Amino acid sequence: MTFDRQDNPGSNASIHSTLSDSEVIETTPLLGSAELPKPNASKPSPWYIIIPVFLWAIATSSSLAAQLEFATKIFCNRYYQSNSGGMGGSLNDDGTIPIVDCAVPEVQSAVSQALAVISFLVFGCALVVSGYYGRLSDRKGRTVIVRVSMLGSILGLICLILTGKYQSVFGISLLYISPFFRGFLAGETILMASIQAYITDTTDASVRTLMFGRMMASVYFGFTIGPSLGSFIIKTTGSIYAVLYFVMGVYAFIGFYACIMPESNVFITENEDNNESNTACDGSGKKKYVSFLEQINVFAALTILSRTHSQHISRHALPILTAINTILTVILTPPVLLYAMLQFGWGAYEGGLFISLSSFVRLIILICLLPVLNTLFKKWCERKLSDDTHVANCSSTSAEIEEKRIYRAAMFDIWMVRSGTMIEVTGLILMGLSFNAFEFTSSAIIHGFGLITQPSLRSLLISSVNPTEVGELLGAISAVEAFAMMFSQLSINAIYSASVSTMPTLVFFACAGFAGLASLMAFLIHPTKEEVDVETSSKK
Repeated sequence: MTFDRQDNPGSNASIHSTLSDSEVIETTPLLGSAELPKPNASKPSPWYIIIPVFLWAIATSSSLAAQLEFATKIFCNRYYQSNSGGMGGSLNDDGTIPIVDCAVPEVQSAVSQALAVISFLVFGCALVVSGYYGRLSDRKGRTVIVRVSMLGSILGLICLILTGKYQSVFGISLLYISPFFRGFLAGETILMASIQAYITDTTDASVRTLMFGRMMASVYFGFTIGPSLGSFIIKTTGSIYAVLYFVMGVYAFIGFYACIMPESNVFITENEDNNESNTACDGSGKKKYVSFLEQINVFAALTILSRTHSQHISRHALPILTAINTILTVILTPPVLLYAMLQFGWGAYEGGLFISLSSFVRLIILICLLPVLNTLFKKWCERKLSDDTHVANCSSTSAEIEEKRIYRAAMFDIWMVRSGTMIEVTGLILMGLSFNAFEFTSSAIIHGFGLITQPSLRSLLISSVNPTEVGELLGAISAVEAFAMMFSQLSINAIYSASVSTMPTLVFFACAGFAGLASLMAFLIHPTKEEVDVETSSKK
């Protein structure tokens, strides 16, 4: 965003004012330019954010089983207290009901409904404020969002602890208050958007896909370690509260780290006037006031999807890419474990092994396969550029070579999206056709290779807007993803519930149909080679 006002020399705002929106393109360096950062400023690296993402993934995954058991015990206590005579069997030493006595349909049904409501509230709240945080990220920086998100997560955990410690005082009301803290204070979808914006600020198009892959690899690595660490803490201390305290400590550390972490957004406008900080540029470049209600208007946040297009991919690529991302989010979590419990008699042990294996395979894909493909592409690209320069009698300028490199990088990302969605279709169909646990697990591993779509999809989305609009775009994307997760809770689970008694595999074929639609849409996107040729020819 560009603001028409006089800025003090040396401020980030004055830096921004020297670059109009028309001058800021994908190849404009966000970092490292002599006139952008202050001389004594630390140059941010994408690793500054990837390392705390890894810690966040460990902490979050370590508490998943503990929070499930925690909720089960809460509703188990309520169930037996509501029955006449209460609990008839023996109690634990601390006076709680043994978890084995909570495995009754009434308790499981209550827990399932409560978790569905909590999940719906978290994503619903995030949907409302995603546009506001997207603009805030562009104005105040990415690290601000990380700090707010950690605060919301800590407050949510405090609500859980108070519920467990003082259930006779608060009942279960704090369980349904905690998602409001987690959602309104920059929930998970908004947090991931700010993390992706940080990586975007600190990379260029040639390495962005690889760094997105490394960020996702850190998440899967954390989710591989976290559950085992959580189990170890519970076994050592004998209390699930120890895990919650551990997670709170990690979140507090990440929040403190975000206070000292170098800011990546060099286009921050430091305004002293509150009205000035709530301004934005319309399509004609004129400044207009944006009220708080407009900033939390979900539909207003989505306008960026139609008003912006990239110079290097097809004009309507941004809404198409957003639709593909929405579809893949909807089918992200099919009821795999429920189906395996029904068909193959899996329990918690087999389900845990399956999750660990799936996470490990995805980790290997991101840290081994993706870098290899990226390296092979770079070698092919450099060889192709060398051949083109030789054919042109070495008359190509550096700008023309860079344009060709960006064009081929876009082509690589587009084919990764196409290939990944086709692999998703294949894996889901094979999962539906599996007759035993081995075939089902093998099909799930094949389905995991579709993960190569995600880094390239993110790279294409971000390359479709100016660097000054990255936060706003990712805010809109987080809103769409929050809606997709809410829709997934209603649609995918409804399909499985309706067909589980007659055709339980229907849900996999339905997901394959959605993935097939995404794959077809991916073929509507293509690099705009003609525009590159015109631009390069005009420079000669």
